[in-house]
Amino acid sequence: MRRVADWREIGGPGPLAGRIPQLQWLLPAACLAVISVAATARAQGVADTAVRVATPGGEQPDEKLLEEIIVTGSRIRGVAAAGSKVVTISTEEIAETGRITTTDLLRSVPQVSNIGADESRVNGPQRANANIFASAAINLRGVGPEATLALLDGRRPGRSESGRSFDLNTIPSIVLQRIEVVADGASAIYGSDAVAGVVNLVPFHVYDGLTARANFGDTDSMQQNTVSLLGGKSWDRGNVVLAFEHHQRDHLLASARPSAYDDSFNTAGGIGSSTNSVPGNLTVAGALRPIVDTNSDGRLSLAEYNAAIGRPPNRLSNWQDVDALPEQKRDTLFAYFEFSATDRLKVYGQGHYSKRSFVRLSAAPTTTLTIPATNYYNQTGLALSVQYSFLKDLGVARSAGYDKPGQGTLGLKYDLGKGWQAETYFTDSKADTYRFNSNVINTTALSGSGVLSDATSAALSPIGGTNQAATLARFVGYSTNNLVFSMRDAALKADGPLFALPGGVVRMATGLELTKEVRESVNTNTSAGATVDTLVVAAYPTVSRTVKSAFAEFAVPIVGADNAVRGVNLLSLSIAGRSDSYFDRVPGTTQLDASTFNPKFGFTWRPVAGVQVRGSYGKSFRAPSLGDYSLGPPTTSASGLFSGMSHAASLPLPAGPVNAIAIQGGRTDGKLTPERAKTTSLGIDFTPPGVDGLEVSLTYYKLTYENQIVSAVGTNSLNNAAYATALAAAGLITFNPTTAQVQSYLDYGGFPFTAVIGPRNVYGTASGPSAGRTIPVAVLLDLRSVNTGIVDTNGFDFTLRYGWKNRWGSWRIANTSTNVSAFSQSLLTGTPQSEFVNTYGFPVRFGSRAQLGWERNKLSASLFVNYVNAYDNTQVSPTASVASNTIIDLNLGYRFGIREAAARPGKVSIQLNAQNLFDRKPPYALIGSPAQTYDSQNASAVGRLVSLNVEARL
Repeated sequence: MRRVADWREIGGPGPLAGRIPQLQWLLPAACLAVISVAATARAQGVADTAVRVATPGGEQPDEKLLEEIIVTGSRIRGVAAAGSKVVTISTEEIAETGRITTTDLLRSVPQVSNIGADESRVNGPQRANANIFASAAINLRGVGPEATLALLDGRRPGRSESGRSFDLNTIPSIVLQRIEVVADGASAIYGSDAVAGVVNLVPFHVYDGLTARANFGDTDSMQQNTVSLLGGKSWDRGNVVLAFEHHQRDHLLASARPSAYDDSFNTAGGIGSSTNSVPGNLTVAGALRPIVDTNSDGRLSLAEYNAAIGRPPNRLSNWQDVDALPEQKRDTLFAYFEFSATDRLKVYGQGHYSKRSFVRLSAAPTTTLTIPATNYYNQTGLALSVQYSFLKDLGVARSAGYDKPGQGTLGLKYDLGKGWQAETYFTDSKADTYRFNSNVINTTALSGSGVLSDATSAALSPIGGTNQAATLARFVGYSTNNLVFSMRDAALKADGPLFALPGGVVRMATGLELTKEVRESVNTNTSAGATVDTLVVAAYPTVSRTVKSAFAEFAVPIVGADNAVRGVNLLSLSIAGRSDSYFDRVPGTTQLDASTFNPKFGFTWRPVAGVQVRGSYGKSFRAPSLGDYSLGPPTTSASGLFSGMSHAASLPLPAGPVNAIAIQGGRTDGKLTPERAKTTSLGIDFTPPGVDGLEVSLTYYKLTYENQIVSAVGTNSLNNAAYATALAAAGLITFNPTTAQVQSYLDYGGFPFTAVIGPRNVYGTASGPSAGRTIPVAVLLDLRSVNTGIVDTNGFDFTLRYGWKNRWGSWRIANTSTNVSAFSQSLLTGTPQSEFVNTYGFPVRFGSRAQLGWERNKLSASLFVNYVNAYDNTQVSPTASVASNTIIDLNLGYRFGIREAAARPGKVSIQLNAQNLFDRKPPYALIGSPAQTYDSQNASAVGRLVSLNVEARL
């Protein structure tokens, strides 16, 4: 039997590491295609135009600026897409926040909802329970992390975490020049996943010198430290940038935050602490009775059994020794180079590698023990049923593992002349993700190994604390999860001027892209076999995807400086379209063979100086994630659905609770199709000429998201007769099934539900009982994902920035707010949509982040006010209100220069940062199962985090 005694033994690769073959580099073929594009471009006959600075629509660029700019939301150099608002967070603004990780920084932006993948939880809405590798993701507009596309330098990076998202912390934060956020559909530019918008990490391409940064953070019961290095060198024909970051954070135990993790009550109004305790509890005639060892001999006598009658059961906190935040360690590397091979040809390369390891402490395993009268520790002469926890025997359950993503990109840029440039690149990425789960109980071995009936002291004791290691080793096993996701992306692009209009030069970008993705998954365990010496290996079907794409984008200046008229100082249009063809396969089966075309139109109108009106309309899509085809870890828990399920009286079912069986997880029947969305935005920007430094923006947005891939069946489906009937019509619920239909569910995916309701001794109520089948199953539930979800959401974004100077120094104020007017959803097409805005698991009505900054000479200070309004907790009945939450962050800084002989001038900066300065406790909200007393989607259990940041630039 393979045993791992400690999580630190798992440093090696998982069983899938190295199995995905590397493709040959495709750059030589792509370069040949560049030559053909060059011939076409040079024939346009438009004068050479330098492309240096981003401008709205088609305004002429400033040839004096040296850095070439590509703005998120457009593929045309030097042109910002008309109609879309780009929120830019500069490296200086990143430093001012004092936030260590990129995801922490972005989650302070009100347009970002912390719903879905987050390391602080393993349950909740939007697949949070599928986040078994403790990653983090960004969720714009609250429609799901998979509907927000993360970019690196404007290119799609490889993903990890089942291939569903890209962890932005993979890139060292010190190397980020800026972060750009476009909260608007962008599939016409970037393809799949850009439904709610894109987040683009823009690293330094040119950096001269060396910067070292160290951050030391401390809060009650937790520390985190980060050390970063950034260096670069430029010369006549090239430059190189290198960065490294090490980040480490301790465990934060739930017991260290008793106000946030108090299980005195549960969401149903009763006591929340577990009766699976140690010592255990007896179940006698349906009632619980505590095991009490009054004479401390480690054995249960008949007198002690009788003396416990009427006493309350033993209780054990669900949060004892359990993590609120898991331990995280991360080492990341980043490199970039570019070299001008000739006056026209530039070669560039970019790569990153990260290893993130984690350890999550979860509740100790529990079970119901059947203790026969022969058990050494059972002196009652009776057979006992005991609810028991292995906390004292084994300690808590540990999930330890790693995520190792790596990626390399090599590209060429060629100056075609006449203002045109061709670019080609190839990206190769792979992420190897592994998790080892200890203290997993093999229930078959527990009941069959004799430890329950043993008449010697080697028996299993229900009193606890006396069980021998050899006894536990007979039924305690482990499990592993290993996922490898690889991507190869080859692209060819050309952009430049087409022809001149009175308002300016029409510019165009066009290109082709070929993407291949592969997902492999293997799970192993010693808990599903007859003994813990039996290793059960589940190698799930390898899923592959090929995407062929073509896109074109036009920037059309209708009115510019040369033909401006009263009321129209500027009018520019943006027109883009992209075609994507998807071909997904598992061995021998095509899962998806579909094409989509997604257009986008935008305009920018400047009626007078200082006022700009913009708008956009577009279509976007999200193809099924490769994880949607997996039969791996379930995306929805079905633990409460298999027996005694209540239902509405009007359904065609027997009276009273009924037995149910569910299938769950991904699907491999080829029925999933891409999700579709329509986005509309309209905004106004106000920069009055007479007030230097003032910028005010207001944007209305509307997103209609259809054909969403969701699990339409839930634990309450049978309680709503109309909805259950609609689910039956859609084939997702089967009332009164035949025995053959029941058997098909039991056999689904090759994972027999032998422990669901006995050893398959079940029959369908439409067929009746038969030999060996004595338990009726009245309903079948299909919890697999289907294309049925619909979301309609709209609201307003507001931003304000203003900076000024007086005799006391330089000042700035800023505010970013989002008001979600509506968020209606239906999980099943054809059923009414319900309004969910401002309720648990959905976006709050209003969120805001305000800043007051000051700087004078070498001193600086920034005060941040983060606000979330009150909302409804629908996890309890009746619905309760969760109070509003205001968190204050403070950052104090001091800079001073250093100069040494024969050395370049540099500077050292010191920052003292306090997040949640006044240590405000999260608002009370009874959430989840087991229940906690705060909502981790809108609040944090960390408390006041004080950090010292020291940075030296040489």
